[in-house]
Amino acid sequence: MLKTKSIPETVAYYFYVLLAIAPIYSMLVEKAIGKGIGPAFLFPTLLTFILLWYQRGVLRVPKYVWFYGLFVLYTIVSDFYLAGIQLDNQFFRKHLGIAGFLAFIIIENVNLEKKQYSNLIRISFGIIVLAFFVQILQQAISPSFLAKTSESTDLNSGIDGVRLESIYTWGERITYFGLSFFPVLAVLVDLEFKNSSKNAYLLLFYGFVCALLNKSRFILLNFFMVLVLIPMNVKINMKTVARLSLIVSLIIGGFLVAAPVIGFDTEKFVNERLLEKNRSFQSSGAGTRLLAVKIFDKLFYKNKVWGKGNLHSIRIKGQNESRDVELVRALHGRSSQIHVGYLSLFYYYGYVGGGIYMLFLILLTLSLYRDARETKVYGGLLGWSMFLISNLTLVFFDIFNMGILLVLIFNKAILNKLVDLHE
Repeated sequence: MLKTKSIPETVAYYFYVLLAIAPIYSMLVEKAIGKGIGPAFLFPTLLTFILLWYQRGVLRVPKYVWFYGLFVLYTIVSDFYLAGIQLDNQFFRKHLGIAGFLAFIIIENVNLEKKQYSNLIRISFGIIVLAFFVQILQQAISPSFLAKTSESTDLNSGIDGVRLESIYTWGERITYFGLSFFPVLAVLVDLEFKNSSKNAYLLLFYGFVCALLNKSRFILLNFFMVLVLIPMNVKINMKTVARLSLIVSLIIGGFLVAAPVIGFDTEKFVNERLLEKNRSFQSSGAGTRLLAVKIFDKLFYKNKVWGKGNLHSIRIKGQNESRDVELVRALHGRSSQIHVGYLSLFYYYGYVGGGIYMLFLILLTLSLYRDARETKVYGGLLGWSMFLISNLTLVFFDIFNMGILLVLIFNKAILNKLVDLHE
């Protein structure tokens, strides 16, 4: 049993462990109770916060947390008055915005022991390795292997085939693959480089394979962002260039040889996923984003101050149709939503709500940048940047995501010199 400073820190440590193993925890909970994972994470978050508040009385709440809390409050008011959502017990139990606000406060006020942070890093490394091997088996045997079937075969399949998400199909948006696997990978790779460990290249190999097998351009972009850590940590000279070129050639060559064995069609991936030769411009990724801009320009100014409310997420009773009839008609079946996160943000919540959220993003980004400048560890800032970039193509406002929260947890540990760095 690890010794901690107090009961709140002990509870916080195990809460962090649950975040680190969120895909596994989510799978076990959903198989046990057959329900969504939101409430199963809200309880330990709330318990940790209450114990911390009871012990300390006064908690540190930075400006970025206040702005996020204000945004969460704004969305709740908007959901009630503009979208007509009933604010019942079920609504609050599933509200990840509230959980995210409490998690921010916990992270800002808890300092664990050095050994506990080391354990979290080891656990996170193990989850990366597990995710890699599960994804290989999903490609080679069945996409449903250790996956939540409805999500792995329906929600994540498309014209270019099933997008494999390994163990991250469990846990809904809390464990979204692109923002759970790769931000953590960025931090771990940076730490391994700082400790002159060859594990950094092993982790990069895992990331490369997982990005390709997922088949998503956004995921590939995240992987290439992690590669930025190589020139930031490795002294570049002719010997280094030759060595890296050899490593890259071996990895790519090895993958091309192994691809047919595990059933990965490289030619189809390049032609249909990267080059989108099987799609018209209108149905391509670029066409969908251009459509988002046009629809936003057409509809936003009708409710520009307060926003229209997130009507689009609500289904008409007895039907699987959005209550935002105007948006559905404008999209005309060409897309499922305004497929640019920042545009959706302002469409739903107007200048007021969107402005509050943007201030939160700016303040947190500046905080992480200052920390990175001080510690010379940029993996956390890079992981957070993946979230910022994600909303250029996704619609993802929830901060209560294992990858994002672990980035902040590790960033604080590094800042407080509770993680070994042998530069």
